Amino acid sequence: MTVVDASVITAIILREDNYEKLLQHLKNSITLDQAFKEASNAIWKAVMRGHLSGEEAVKAFSLLKMMKGILEIRNEDEYWTNHLKLH
Repeated sequence: MTVVDASVITAIILREDNYEKLLQHLKNSITLDQAFKEASNAIWKAVMRGHLSGEEAVKAFSLLKMMKGILEIRNEDEYWTNHLKLH
């Protein structure tokens, strides 16, 4: 199983260079719910910086929602708690 983070999700959503190569990693992959918050923020920033129009942002958020159906999403709190126990 592959773990993907917000940078992978964002690269695909915003169609960054070579994003097609990342698509193969989505099947049978997991991510933390935090990654979707971070990807949403990246979409918003792209709009604010003039890289995406409002219409493009709507499409990007639709793609992000679709990705929630593809990836197995784990709750970040479970991992944060376990991290604290290690130290």
